[in-house]
Amino acid sequence: MNIKIFGMKILRLPVNEYWYRLILSGELTHDYREIKPYWTNRLEGKKYDVVEFYHRFKKDIPPIRYKFEWIKKGRLVNYNMDAYIIKFGEKIEEE
Repeated sequence: MNIKIFGMKILRLPVNEYWYRLILSGELTHDYREIKPYWTNRLEGKKYDVVEFYHRFKKDIPPIRYKFEWIKKGRLVNYNMDAYIIKFGEKIEEE
């Protein structure tokens, strides 16, 4: 998907190398953030066009962008925590 992202509402999310690679490969189509005041403030009631993942520690690795689909609350049973589930779709290639 080729689009211009200028003027679009972008949700920027830091990830470590392991998650960055899984997202880049297409193995992950959701991201999870624990329900805490910081994430509640950033996510609830907000509308986004694009989800951008950037490497938390290596600034020379380019961010990857995907079409934003939705955010909802859910329970991660394996981690025994409530979380925001962020669904992202098609990868965005900038023009």
